Amino acid sequence: MANLPLELGKQFASLGVTTVYGEQQDVSGIRLIPVALTWSGFGAGEDAAGGAGGGGGGAAIPVGAYVRKGDDL
Repeated sequence: MANLPLELGKQFASLGVTTVYGEQQDVSGIRLIPVALTWSGFGAGEDAAGGAGGGGGGAAIPVGAYVRKGDDL
């Protein structure tokens, strides 16, 4: 693997609010904007013999949503 940490980072970049809720929605003139707490971490390494390994994980916790109607939030 040329750059294992970068490859792992690309895999976890998509973890976010859309993973928990999906996209914002418009319902009867009211916009619902989802909010979530997300984090991820990973690690990787190589040895002199050419062996490599890595792993990672992440979490996304739904917090709630902003409700927007006209100019009110």
